[in-house]
Amino acid sequence: MQTQWRLEKLKTVPKSRGLAFRLTAVVFGLVVAAVTLALLGFHPGEMGAEALGYTLGTSFGIQDLGTLVTPLLLTGLAAMIAMRVNLWNIGGEGQFYMGAWAAAGVGIYYSGPSFFILVVMFVAGAAMGALWIALPAFARAKANVDEIITTLLMNFLAILWVGYFASGPWRDPKETITASSLKIQHALPEWFGIWNIGIFIALVIILGIWVLFNKTVWGYETTYVGANPDSAKYAGIPAGRRIMTTMLLSGAIAGIAGVIEVSGTV
Repeated sequence: MQTQWRLEKLKTVPKSRGLAFRLTAVVFGLVVAAVTLALLGFHPGEMGAEALGYTLGTSFGIQDLGTLVTPLLLTGLAAMIAMRVNLWNIGGEGQFYMGAWAAAGVGIYYSGPSFFILVVMFVAGAAMGALWIALPAFARAKANVDEIITTLLMNFLAILWVGYFASGPWRDPKETITASSLKIQHALPEWFGIWNIGIFIALVIILGIWVLFNKTVWGYETTYVGANPDSAKYAGIPAGRRIMTTMLLSGAIAGIAGVIEVSGTV
């Protein structure tokens, strides 16, 4: 008797199997990259060791790693938050840009104690990130408009908006070759003389979001809405409101990533 094979999407996947799949994908990607480099005449082992040496073996590499990883952690977290209500926030880049823009405006034009100004920058960035996703979130919650298209299109608007200010009203007159905004006067302090505290702020936010979704009634209801919105309505859970608040939270997190980017690299 001939055995027939078929691909089938599993409704649930055990955590151990999910972890094994992810690790397998990482290993497979590394193997493909190594084979490709070897075919091109390079030495994958030597290149990998050199890359790790520069990244983890020097203080500059560790500092640069923290600077690059922080916005990726938060924008990834923003996308994950939207997925809790079974939605796709493809506009993390736009929310990141707008959060950075709002924070830069505060940092450039307002003076005062650095701690106070940095707090205002974070509030402004989070609010702007949430505002940038508000229209796609409202359209999805009220009219069932596809959030993938709307959030994606908002990315291009944000890039054009920030580019206009960086090369126009906020341009530093001292920069004659490339367009650059005026210098932000306030920067996040450094810990251990290597990393600014942005990476630690990101880790605290990640922990807080985990607690919010796994240890609170709001988190349970939000996950319920994502799993079965029709059933949630019958259970008395306001699905539209949960979608709005979750998407606004997603945008705010991406906006904070932009704040850390501009306040941690001045």
